Amino acid sequence: MTKVVSFVAQKGGSAKSTMTLIMANYLAYKEKKSVVVIDGDFPQYSIYKTRQKESADDNSLPESVWKSHQAVGVPPYNIFCGVADASQASEENKIYPVTDLIDGLVKNGTIDYIFVDLAGTVNSTSFIEIVKRINYIFVPFMEAENLFNSNLETLLMIAFASKMTSNNIKGVFEFWHKYRPNMSVKVLEELSEKFIPVNDSFKALNIKNGVMMSKIGHSTKAYSPEIWNTVAAQPNSYLSVMPNGLNLGNFIKEFLNLTNE
Repeated sequence: MTKVVSFVAQKGGSAKSTMTLIMANYLAYKEKKSVVVIDGDFPQYSIYKTRQKESADDNSLPESVWKSHQAVGVPPYNIFCGVADASQASEENKIYPVTDLIDGLVKNGTIDYIFVDLAGTVNSTSFIEIVKRINYIFVPFMEAENLFNSNLETLLMIAFASKMTSNNIKGVFEFWHKYRPNMSVKVLEELSEKFIPVNDSFKALNIKNGVMMSKIGHSTKAYSPEIWNTVAAQPNSYLSVMPNGLNLGNFIKEFLNLTNE
């Protein structure tokens, strides 16, 4: 069964694109799953443009990455450009409504995971229509109050979408990003209390939810460069201990457990 997954955030720099690539790479090249990424972050399309750059310039990737990819023997997964607003779609430029892409790919029936990377705007009807089609949603949070509150608004919008009669949401999970070992546990606990009423609303609708145990490091720049490429990362590099001492492998294991059907 196809699983539609999205790392959703309103605040830029929340790691939604980074985590999309990490999980897509891992599942496609390590687990050999059928994966598709929908880059709906109009007009930046950072994921799609990274792939285009890699495809056009062999020197944009370390030789070790190319060798790793060749050893894996799995072709690069497809990346489609999408827009939240159907009026911005362009058949000529191969830019399609995200809702149409999700519906069509799910109907295809041969894809294991569809990752949807969205733009940061959440206060729109189109955002609701997209979220209704996503099965598993992961929302990153940071300690800084303004950044926390921005993505809390995202979580509230997801809760609103989940109350609509027609949706495919199966799980909504919060996780801490830009986490530092010296961060105040007390502050994190106080902030986490704000999740409780929202998660209670998910529970009432039989939607799995909760704060993930795994915490992701203090900056996306902490990841090794190979993690960013959309062709393949070095074997097991996603499972290695991060420079700040956090193990991304724990996040991957938790992700797989939470999305297990």
